[in-house]
Amino acid sequence: MIYCFDCDGVICDTVGTDYENSVPNEGNIKKINALYDRGHHIIVFTGRGFQSGLDWRELTERQFRDWGLKYHELIFGKVYFD
Repeated sequence: MIYCFDCDGVICDTVGTDYENSVPNEGNIKKINALYDRGHHIIVFTGRGFQSGLDWRELTERQFRDWGLKYHELIFGKVYFD
């Protein structure tokens, strides 16, 4: 199966766009890693930088590495909405 997860609000808790101070949601990361370990394909989809045009890939990949998140793809460009 293919699973897709949002970054902010699912994998981590972030206040506004303060991505540098995001806090990992360890419970959700464990659940995602378990799916990965069972052979499922994990995609993370994020809207980071969609409005500002800033590139948050390096920071986000470093955070995932530091938090121990297992995933296959990281996709930027999720539509911003209220």
